Amino acid sequence: YSHARMCGIFRKALDAGLAPSAAPDDAARLGNDEEWALVLKLLGFAPTLERATREREPFEVARYLNELSAVFNAFYNAHQVIDPADAPLSRARLGLV
Repeated sequence: YSHARMCGIFRKALDAGLAPSAAPDDAARLGNDEEWALVLKLLGFAPTLERATREREPFEVARYLNELSAVFNAFYNAHQVIDPADAPLSRARLGLV
């Protein structure tokens, strides 16, 4: 469900002529709780993958992805990703998606 939602966001962004951005000026616009919760959860991917590999516990990856989906959905439900009035914020949020 979350993946389908993200694909839809990217289709709408393409139609609006927007592309994701990792530019520091755009990323600096991310500052609310849901955005930062998503950033922090994304930072946990590599350690989760390493732990799952080391301990031979693939369910760790599944659990992480389930938690990531929940954090993404909280972000998505709280904020408009594509805002025609604020292209830099839209690009930053697309980068986050």
